[in-house]
Amino acid sequence: MPKILVIEDDKFLRELIARKLTQETYIVIQAVDGEDGVKKIKAEKPDLVLLDLILPGIDGFEVLAR
Repeated sequence: MPKILVIEDDKFLRELIARKLTQETYIVIQAVDGEDGVKKIKAEKPDLVLLDLILPGIDGFEVLAR
């Protein structure tokens, strides 16, 4: 089953996206900021990352650069 990491600081949007993807039988991992997202990318090795660009701390562009 494909694994998707959702990096989104807005709790409502993150949970909405995660709920929909879970209904479509994807494994969903969530991160609330860029730092957490980078850690989870390295640890979980997701097949796809849905990344918000405007995040607290490390923004989406920095996540891409890392």
